[in-house]
Amino acid sequence: MSEFKMDIPWDRIIEKILSKLTGIIAEAWGDAIANRYYQNIKVEIAFGEFDTVGGKKQTDLLAWGDYFRSIGVSDGKIKNDNNYEVSIYSSDPKAEDIEWGTKPQEEAGTTDEEIINWARQKKIPNPESFGRNLAKIIRSKGQPEHPVFRRSEAKTESQRSEVVSDGIKLLRKKKKDFTI
Repeated sequence: MSEFKMDIPWDRIIEKILSKLTGIIAEAWGDAIANRYYQNIKVEIAFGEFDTVGGKKQTDLLAWGDYFRSIGVSDGKIKNDNNYEVSIYSSDPKAEDIEWGTKPQEEAGTTDEEIINWARQKKIPNPESFGRNLAKIIRSKGQPEHPVFRRSEAKTESQRSEVVSDGIKLLRKKKKDFTI
């Protein structure tokens, strides 16, 4: 009688299966979180209330159309440790000043002429005078922060159950080839 013994490396097989599953799940939830965060940023820009240089609340950053259009989401990728990496970003060169505000006398990159043109687009009476005065205030007081990204991150974190639901929906949509 001959006998053939075979060692089946179950630990490595299970490790590969779990690694593949972890990657698929991480990608679905990563995409769900990124999508929710991106939506929250757009809502915050459109409807969030922020201080202005005059101290009043401003509820429409959509006036900053370039900033709104500059918001994007990178393609996500699975890293070696099965964590999912995705970036939500703004390509607007003034994005950091918008998010964090500026100090007085700090060069914010906005010229008097840009502010005057903005005032004209908004049909503000006496746009030249308004623009010069606003530029003077910005130079003397700085620009207030408009923490769009920070608020959106906190809001996304508070929507954990909705994000889990979104992740499950994305997971169901993924028709990935599950080969080992």
